[in-house]
Amino acid sequence: MKRRTFAAAAVTAPLLSACLYDDIFAFEWEEEIQLHDQSVIVAHVKHTFARITQGILPYGGMIVPRDCTLSFDAGVPAGKVGQLFRNFRPVFLDRDDGVWYAVLEGAYFTKYKETTGQYWGEYEAPGGHRTIALLDGKWQPISLKRLPAKFKIINMLLLVGTADEWAKFDGTRLTLNQKAGWLLKHPPTPDNYFLSRPPEVDPASSDPMKSPIRGASK
Repeated sequence: MKRRTFAAAAVTAPLLSACLYDDIFAFEWEEEIQLHDQSVIVAHVKHTFARITQGILPYGGMIVPRDCTLSFDAGVPAGKVGQLFRNFRPVFLDRDDGVWYAVLEGAYFTKYKETTGQYWGEYEAPGGHRTIALLDGKWQPISLKRLPAKFKIINMLLLVGTADEWAKFDGTRLTLNQKAGWLLKHPPTPDNYFLSRPPEVDPASSDPMKSPIRGASK
């Protein structure tokens, strides 16, 4: 009886090990992004994911987004720009008066926050968004208050849903129509969808700390 048990274990062990999938993997695609002036650019986006728990299927178990690399042609004078964001993901990209802006979602790992070139400011609004601007050819953190008021909503794919769904975008060109369908399938919360500005203090209030007003201009 023991001999049969050992034999079964010897056969099963390789099968179980063969079902283990990589802890870290990536999907990448070309993404169409519509700017506020209705023009459309195409950016290359590479998302890295961490497998927290294994599943029977390739994209089963618990999988969470981690890093993202964004590359696009910023025009003169910066040219093609590429940036790795550790544990952050861009949800918005646009330009105004010759300056490119991006909005990130995510959170710091302590070691990343201390890494040169990986500090993107602190969140200032309910959505947890952080704002950066392309200045002198480098992405630099700025206050959400400096984000032009004309920028109202996200314009990049929001990573909601499942890894099995994200896998279908891998190696493809993600169109504006597909992104519109994605929002219908996975409606975002207002905090995730709208680019909220940090609250400001109403100077006319007798108790200014209790009278916040939205900082976004009309």
